[in-house]
Amino acid sequence: MIKRCIAYGAAMLVILYTFLIYDAEVLSAILILSILYPILSLSWLTLTRKSLRTKRDRVPEMGEEGKEIRAGILLKNLSRYFAIQYEVKIVVTDRNREEKAVKICRGNLAPESSETVWCDFETTECGVLEVSVESIRRYDWFRIFYLTEEKEERSLIKIFPEYELIPMEITRRVREFQADDTEYAQDRKGDDASETYQIRSYREQDNIKDIHWKQTARAGKLMIRERGFPLGCVVLIWIDYPEGKKEKNDFSGMVKNAASLSVTLAEEKCIHLVAWYDDLTGKVVMWRVKTVQDACYMTWNLLDIHPYKRTDWMNECRMECFRGREFAAVIEVDASGRFWQNGQKAEHLRI
Repeated sequence: MIKRCIAYGAAMLVILYTFLIYDAEVLSAILILSILYPILSLSWLTLTRKSLRTKRDRVPEMGEEGKEIRAGILLKNLSRYFAIQYEVKIVVTDRNREEKAVKICRGNLAPESSETVWCDFETTECGVLEVSVESIRRYDWFRIFYLTEEKEERSLIKIFPEYELIPMEITRRVREFQADDTEYAQDRKGDDASETYQIRSYREQDNIKDIHWKQTARAGKLMIRERGFPLGCVVLIWIDYPEGKKEKNDFSGMVKNAASLSVTLAEEKCIHLVAWYDDLTGKVVMWRVKTVQDACYMTWNLLDIHPYKRTDWMNECRMECFRGREFAAVIEVDASGRFWQNGQKAEHLRI
């Protein structure tokens, strides 16, 4: 704006010099108009300062990795009498890689009309994108002067990873591992005495301690009470995301591999727990995953993860959170997306 004012002032000096040199009525009119124009322009820009409104209701909440995203910003002219020439600055920021893309859109809005400004961009990695209207400029009639309104309107777009099933071997120990839970299997028995799977007739190999005496008295023969199988989380996926150098961390790879591992276990009917340390709240975030839908919902929340700063705080919270809990297997996913099992890097997962 300062450069425009300097240029306009220089133009006025040229007009004044020409007016003094030449005796022409038209130069008088041009000089008077050039003097009055900044005043009229400022008055008009001030009069229409509340006439332009923006809405971000056409920005999607989610997208998919590798596909094009289209976000729309709705502009509306509330004035009944004045058209508005505008310039909108839209900034798309990759929150995890700290990369920005800027798009400038210009146009003219008739009185009481609206227009959608579209911003198309490609996504190469999963993560969180921030679409913001950084500023709006309103120009006068000849686009000489303008007023800029700073905006703080932001919308987040979560870019989901493309899931890939991970080759792994699930051992019988994991399949038969019983973890405490309030939900029980309907297709197999277990060792949890607090829940009954079914009641059936006595067989020679049955333990006499499992005889259901009330049902035996009613049926007139020995009846056995089979115990329930609790559907607890048998595998723990721990996501370790410390604060460090950006080039050492691969947020997209970490989220993609963790999500793919969770989906793979869900497809294998292996109930598991996905957990990480949230540096903002100082607590461990946990998600129980039973189905693929649960894994997708977990991924949605995983995209909000923030790297932790204090390793000692993280370790203390983790120990306190899982004190007294047992898992058949623990798999760690580091900040680069690599899998670790029993303190060693796992190229092929066998749990």
